[in-house]
Amino acid sequence: LKCVAHSAASGCALDRSKLALHPDPFGKMGLKMRFFHPMWFTRYYWGTLALINLGGFLADQQYGVDRSKNPNIMWPWWHEIMRKKEKGEIPMEMPGYMLAKYRNETEEKWTSQRSSEFEGFLNVMEEE
Repeated sequence: LKCVAHSAASGCALDRSKLALHPDPFGKMGLKMRFFHPMWFTRYYWGTLALINLGGFLADQQYGVDRSKNPNIMWPWWHEIMRKKEKGEIPMEMPGYMLAKYRNETEEKWTSQRSSEFEGFLNVMEEE
């Protein structure tokens, strides 16, 4: 609202004619609450994803989950196969699926087709 008179003696008299023309559309105590306001997607969708991510991070920190990537810890059996190939105990061209303990149907078929090539090395991992 604008001041109509700017004199030091009278202070600031408000223009009350504009108040009658434009009543408060939002009620007496401020804005109405709307569920889908213009920024609902940004606020609620991305905010929810951020809270989920933050919650996961805080849980990892609280319980001491180690997120470092160390292949020597995760795949020790594969590294054992690689060391045997480096020493010459297993031929380098022998496929890894032939040494695996469990195979799917396709790997079983391939193993049966190529078992004559590597028949002396099929049980190398079980001999220890």
